[in-house]
Amino acid sequence: MGRKPMIEYSGGIYHLIQRGNNREFIFEHKEDKAFYLELVRECQKIMGFECYGYVVMGNHYHMIIKRHEVPI
Repeated sequence: MGRKPMIEYSGGIYHLIQRGNNREFIFEHKEDKAFYLELVRECQKIMGFECYGYVVMGNHYHMIIKRHEVPI
């Protein structure tokens, strides 16, 4: 059974997580993590969300964000 749809609203604070398939590594090197964080910064400028905290590990990451106008 699938998850229930997430309810979103402007100003909401969300915990985002993404994991590699079968818990495989998605960030093999430090440079991969740095590149990912650059992409997040670019998306942040375009989409206008606030990032309160994050952790990037080898096979997954977590982010705490506050979204404004643009849906997740």
